[in-house]
Amino acid sequence: MPPQPPGSQAAPGANTKGEWPVGRSVLIAAGAWGLAIFCAAPSLFSFEHLQIINSRAGEFVQQCANPLTRAITGAPFLGYRVFVPTVAWLIGARLYVALALPYVATLAMLSVVCLVMSERHGRRMGTLATMLVATSYAVTWPDCMLGYPDSVAHLLAVCLLITRRPWLIGAIVAAGMLTDERFILELPFVFLWRYCEPIGGKGPWLRMAWRPVILGLGFCLVVRRALTIGWIGPGIAEPKTYGDMVANFLALHPYNMSWAVWLANVLTSFRWTWIVIVMGVVARTRQRQGRELAIFVVVLAGSVAASMFVFDAARSVGFCYLAILLSFSWLIDAAPEGARRLGKGAAWLSYLTPSLWFVPGYVIWLRPLPLRVFAYVTNQDPLSWFHWLRNVH
Repeated sequence: MPPQPPGSQAAPGANTKGEWPVGRSVLIAAGAWGLAIFCAAPSLFSFEHLQIINSRAGEFVQQCANPLTRAITGAPFLGYRVFVPTVAWLIGARLYVALALPYVATLAMLSVVCLVMSERHGRRMGTLATMLVATSYAVTWPDCMLGYPDSVAHLLAVCLLITRRPWLIGAIVAAGMLTDERFILELPFVFLWRYCEPIGGKGPWLRMAWRPVILGLGFCLVVRRALTIGWIGPGIAEPKTYGDMVANFLALHPYNMSWAVWLANVLTSFRWTWIVIVMGVVARTRQRQGRELAIFVVVLAGSVAASMFVFDAARSVGFCYLAILLSFSWLIDAAPEGARRLGKGAAWLSYLTPSLWFVPGYVIWLRPLPLRVFAYVTNQDPLSWFHWLRNVH
């Protein structure tokens, strides 16, 4: 029997087509997500009506009521991100139902992650991959910040790993780009995942998919142009944010933060899972898979570097979360038992250590759910006790 290339054999315990129930993937995703919420939850005060109105969540709710509104003065570039608001408007989602859509998308995204990894590497590895993604900022940001439908873009991206119909691929790409422009950072990892498929699977998909992907991107550009000049809606003036991004690019300096703050945000985005990514790259290097490895490193490094030009750097790096699946898959191919131990350790460390967001002058702790509940019920921040003790002693 001729030797098979790395990754072409199913891992021990992997499920063949049709053997992995979707319901089980949903249950595992719900468990991983529930634990993530327990460890890093949104402030319950953010769900109060007045807080919603005066925050980014209020602008998102306005868009869901009218996708072409230009009342979103705080962030006019949101006028280009019309896919989720249009879906919400079509189904009649208002206020809390609209704000729930990103949470539903997160659960769906984690379910597909579990399904994809379980079919390729087995139930245990699928569970670990789901836990790793659940602790990344691909989940943490839309969980803790109301009105950010990032998880819809992440769901659309992971659906490309299981989608084969050309028209659906094009529609997913267009929808993802009209959800958030950073969706484009996820596409190279989709192609790499498909390229690393077992022999017989990667060739047809790659040859078939590039045309619908280009058509989807082209459709997005047409819609954005139509929104800008007023063919669709009242028109959009060029957002100041885009000019600031160009200025920071020319200055080669992170946007409104120091290099140290930017690097801290990059690290906190994937937290302990960065170890899995590095070890996956090392494992692939030893297998002498030079072409795909070079593409992976260049794409990931470029995507991370691009986060310098936005304030929410940790959130932006979260749009590269498919790199977790790809590198973990490589590590499993090379050393299944070592991958299991490393993935398990990284996942639990990510759950159990504080989830942080770094901004100039502050370190924001995205606190566990019990502390959020206590603060909401008592109207007192438990951390204020530490300040009181410091003053006494």
